[in-house]
Amino acid sequence: MVANKSSNPNIKEPLTEIFFSLGRPCAVPLILALGQQSYNPSIPELRQKIGSSVSKSEISKCLTNLASLGLVQKTGHAISNPEAGYRLTIIGQEFYRHIIQMRYWAEKGKNFTDHAPYNVSVI
Repeated sequence: MVANKSSNPNIKEPLTEIFFSLGRPCAVPLILALGQQSYNPSIPELRQKIGSSVSKSEISKCLTNLASLGLVQKTGHAISNPEAGYRLTIIGQEFYRHIIQMRYWAEKGKNFTDHAPYNVSVI
């Protein structure tokens, strides 16, 4: 398989860009938190939900990054807070469902290495 290389170094491969963005410590927890909400939580509410070890600044950067991918949308305000709220877009909701399936697979597959029937090689 030949990688698609561009002469413009600013153009990234979309899948690589998505995985790079999801590699942020708060990306997947934010998607999970937003997918479980019935309203549009603010940054402080999301911080409380995913854990206060992540700064408001990092959460804000992560939300902006997820918004640039089309997964998250900023809303006018949160119900319980006058600050802006956030919600998953339609694409984000679909992505949330995939993350839930991946979480299930990861939890179920903790023993995969013990029972791997074959070797997988990258071509």
